Amino acid sequence: MLISHSHYDHLDTRSLKYLKDTHDPVFIAGPGYKDFFSSIGITKYTPLNWTEELKDGRLKFTSLPVQHWSKRTPFDTDRLLWCSFLIEDGAKKYYWIGDSGYYGGFKEIGERLGPIDIVMMPAGAYEPRWFMKGNHMNPEEALMAARDLKAKLMIPIHWGTFDLTDEPLWLPIDHLKEIYDKKQGPELKILNHGGSVTP
Repeated sequence: MLISHSHYDHLDTRSLKYLKDTHDPVFIAGPGYKDFFSSIGITKYTPLNWTEELKDGRLKFTSLPVQHWSKRTPFDTDRLLWCSFLIEDGAKKYYWIGDSGYYGGFKEIGERLGPIDIVMMPAGAYEPRWFMKGNHMNPEEALMAARDLKAKLMIPIHWGTFDLTDEPLWLPIDHLKEIYDKKQGPELKILNHGGSVTP
């Protein structure tokens, strides 16, 4: 189970307890989460700092930086590392970003680790821009980041679930469809919530 950061919409205590009780997974997150996980009975936690790797059979997980932050209480700002994860399965590469503002690191990751077969790219919770731009991408920036990563397929995430910001929940995907240009790529696959795709 990959944990990108500590914000409540990404680290829900009830969901984590359910997953622990029903599937007993190993939780992979940045450094600093041990006390939190222990407080809810989770002992299978592997911390990965940025650029660190974990190999499990034919899978390799690499923690990568993103432009975001973390906080759960008034006293723990940025004490729990935020990150994204590259998952490699043989020659296939899948990149789950979690949350991030658009920044030059995507181009660096694309040049060093691309091309990416499938990127799960946040594309919602971005208004007002003066406040959200540093931490959340809008649809235009999400497409730019996918191209920077040399992604073959982009699946938009982080939209239509939590009413966190000023734009309507449906707007990110409608706007993404409006601006998407197949000629510039990558291929775009929009999933219903809870949906899946077979690579």
